[in-house]
Amino acid sequence: MARYLMLRICEEYEVDFILHPKPVKGDRNGSGMHTNFSNRKMREEGGEEYMKAICETFKRYHHEHMAVYGSDNDQRLT
Repeated sequence: MARYLMLRICEEYEVDFILHPKPVKGDRNGSGMHTNFSNRKMREEGGEEYMKAICETFKRYHHEHMAVYGSDNDQRLT
């Protein structure tokens, strides 16, 4: 949603912005996606084992997600 809003605002004011993961080349981290999440079961009931099970489920779809994550993705994950 934020990307959509940024595009519309920039369009309105006739400016452009760059979504490239590494707009300045060099030996530094890219802008990889970092997301924190939790729910009650994770915090109170299931703990670490529940979290590991969720990660294993995500793992099955990792390559599919990375394939559509964006252009120049190889630079994003340095």
